[in-house]
Amino acid sequence: MKRMIWLAAALLATSPALAWDLNSSDTKKTWSHVAFQADKLDAVELQFYCDNEYPDDIQMLVFTDQDARKGDEDFPDVAVTAVVDNDVFAELAGYYDNVDGERTVVIDTSEEARLREFIATARDAEQPIHISYDGRSHRFATDNIVPVLDGFLEGCAR
Repeated sequence: MKRMIWLAAALLATSPALAWDLNSSDTKKTWSHVAFQADKLDAVELQFYCDNEYPDDIQMLVFTDQDARKGDEDFPDVAVTAVVDNDVFAELAGYYDNVDGERTVVIDTSEEARLREFIATARDAEQPIHISYDGRSHRFATDNIVPVLDGFLEGCAR
């Protein structure tokens, strides 16, 4: 029995990560672009988002795979640390939000310059990207990241 539990844990630990993907919508009146990648367990997702409502702004979202909690909107500060290879982007200012019932960490336009720097660094990442907040930590693979982030930035540049 112990061997089966260890084998299951080993399979989960080595499960292939999903590749980065780009979802774009472009009509005559509206447009949006989302670059995203799920962690190894496909439970937590990292996204970069832009749309026509705020065309010069990019947001970063971490869908936490936790149910939203009453009062999440009352916690204005969530410090997020991102690590790309050995570059640390400490304390990106974020907040919790309820997105379709899921607790979501949002880094918004107040961090625009640092987000663009983070995206540029992540584009060239050779190791998984680490995102940490509130004692939680997630790793995101870099498979297919270059064309996805290039397409995302190109789509957001209007």
